[in-house]
Amino acid sequence: MFSTPLFAADDDHAQILKELLIDHLSEKELEVCGWVFNDAYPYTLQKFPNNHFYAVVGSDGRCEYGYGSDEESAFNNCEKWKKENSIPGTCKPFAIGKEIVWGKEVEVKIDIYENMDAIKEFCEITKICIEDFFSTYLKAEEHKAIAVVRKLGSENEYFLNLDGWHTGASSREIANTKALEQCEEKKIGFKDLQDYENYECKIIIYNNAIINENYVAWAEKLLKSNIVWEESIKNTGKSSVVSNKSGCIQGNCENGQGTFIWDNGDQYVGAWKDGKPHGKGTFDWRNRTKFVGEWRDGKKHGYGTHSFQDGSNHIGKWKNGKKHGWIMSTGGNMGVQVYEWKDGVRGEWFGNLNWEYVFKDSHYTDGDIITNKDPTTLQNLVFVEEKLMETFDRRFKSTQLIKGRIIHGKMNVAKHFVFKATFENDHKVTVAVNAEFKTKGKAEKTALKYIKIVGQLPTFLREGINFIVIHKGKANWGGGARKIYIHTGDLNHKFNEETMVHEAGHAALDWNGLGLVNHAEWGAMQLADKKFISEYAQQYPDQEDVAETILWWIAVRCKPDKISKKNYKKVLEAIPNRLKYFDEQNYDTYPLVCNF
Repeated sequence: MFSTPLFAADDDHAQILKELLIDHLSEKELEVCGWVFNDAYPYTLQKFPNNHFYAVVGSDGRCEYGYGSDEESAFNNCEKWKKENSIPGTCKPFAIGKEIVWGKEVEVKIDIYENMDAIKEFCEITKICIEDFFSTYLKAEEHKAIAVVRKLGSENEYFLNLDGWHTGASSREIANTKALEQCEEKKIGFKDLQDYENYECKIIIYNNAIINENYVAWAEKLLKSNIVWEESIKNTGKSSVVSNKSGCIQGNCENGQGTFIWDNGDQYVGAWKDGKPHGKGTFDWRNRTKFVGEWRDGKKHGYGTHSFQDGSNHIGKWKNGKKHGWIMSTGGNMGVQVYEWKDGVRGEWFGNLNWEYVFKDSHYTDGDIITNKDPTTLQNLVFVEEKLMETFDRRFKSTQLIKGRIIHGKMNVAKHFVFKATFENDHKVTVAVNAEFKTKGKAEKTALKYIKIVGQLPTFLREGINFIVIHKGKANWGGGARKIYIHTGDLNHKFNEETMVHEAGHAALDWNGLGLVNHAEWGAMQLADKKFISEYAQQYPDQEDVAETILWWIAVRCKPDKISKKNYKKVLEAIPNRLKYFDEQNYDTYPLVCNF
């Protein structure tokens, strides 16, 4: 699991660093973020021996870092990259020069006696304080400590009702050790905790003070708010935050937009009429199912998506609270299935969307829809820094199965030249060019070639992109969740602009990446058209149909003179409802001039 750092100054320092990291990091932290601590930190240390180094371990398993000459600049640099990559987590100090400070406890900030009422509530609702905490622990002599279980990689540090404690020790070290040992015994022996290796024990109280930095923040918040923590071990193995308020907690829940929470924790956010959900809104049930769509008189009515715990979705139309019309099921073991429903009763099976398609290779059909002569909104490209980064690289033979598709490639750590591109309206995109391009000048020239194409995209696609990675090699491009991955050795250079439109469609429009397209409404358009624009869209209707279609919407609405009359007619006849869907979104298409 642990390798010698890539950029260690010498073998002795590499061994020392290895020992320090093992002492300060959990196995899980080393596993998911080894590239930050084992590669990026030594690399930065070699260049800037006295710098501060910050890191964030995201709750989703992704990590980032930042560095600077002082604490503030290092934190800000880490925060910049955290936000750039949308990593859910907190930037924390890892090292000052060669001194690793990761995991050191924040000393006394909240004294238990000074805030007794708040701490009693804190102990009760977090379930961390033992039954005789106030009668025994608080009266015990120092040194004493309490440890509790937390789930690894969780920003909010969810805790189970498991703890260990020790009082009357001869030193702080012994009190902590004994408390941790007792906590570990309870953790391993807890029958409901099957994956206990993903949890760790953590000291949170020493003597009469809360010392863990997250608990300090929570305790301070308790003094000012009504946030409570609800234990839900049986269902999820962790706790979740809910408000102890019920009723309309925000907005207008009679006639307008509002948020309502029921006593059992169910929540609705959206439009209201006469005190009932009416219009577009989202209902979250406590059993973790969710409906996003249209409502009438408090019932599901119109297009919507009902999502379930197993990752499956029912997409289609409802009438008076019941499924009515074609309903598409996705994400289950049977793949994509379509049935006709009537008043909540399932009827005829329409198959698995194996409909006809128009083009064999969609964005390799017409290579001049957008050309290098089209205007670009790119204003400038500025070098920012040379940075060790973990980015996705499709040249690797590693494969993974995602939503029924085999995806080639893996995350890889390498040095990158980082640039910031600015477009009209001050929209900015970060461009990371693999250092395999050797020099900053060559990297900049390569970045300009592709970032100019981004400036040629219609605004609604361009503004859905915030990060682009460029590698060498013969591999397919990729896109999604506001990112695009480019390989310059892709053989279809004639179609670079069309390929960029396709990947921008993933980055800006896909619902899986919180894009602009509504899943349920799009599914309804698919069912109405009963054809696909391409074979690729037919093969992956839930992942590729939007990205394949947007190119041809641009072609027929903005660039009809760039495609053949035959293809123009084919597109209009095959997917009229999808075209109409995009027409009605009123997207900003500048610098393209479109008619729809």
